[in-house]
Amino acid sequence: LYKDNVGEPSYFAIEPVIAAFDNEDIYFEELNQYIYENKVLLKEGLEKISEKFKTYISDATYLMWINIKQFNLSNDDFISLCKKYKLYISDGRNYGKFGDGFIRINVATNKDTIKKLISIFNQIINVCVKMQKSYSYHSH
Repeated sequence: LYKDNVGEPSYFAIEPVIAAFDNEDIYFEELNQYIYENKVLLKEGLEKISEKFKTYISDATYLMWINIKQFNLSNDDFISLCKKYKLYISDGRNYGKFGDGFIRINVATNKDTIKKLISIFNQIINVCVKMQKSYSYHSH
């Protein structure tokens, strides 16, 4: 790590880190509120796309669980589809067998990124719906 100074903070990072530690109560309160607002924004945005979206807001993390079982795709297929749209998410199975059918998304970002994420999910769900219609058409 230290060979390329990867483990060293940049000059511009030092002052904000000191300020965060000096005012940690305010900093963490504002940070937690901002992340919570992002969770609500994502949850509401996904539910507008499809009532099938089931999301879970927890207090403990900046990662959000999203249930994808109702889209009738395996985790691998759903994640592969997301990658086609340059959306990189965590596979719920990384957290054990009960994570099958779930993905996790980092919401510790700005609100514009959350809005873009919602837009990308809208495109992905449209593809899922077309795939399901195509499948049901060919299976009859």
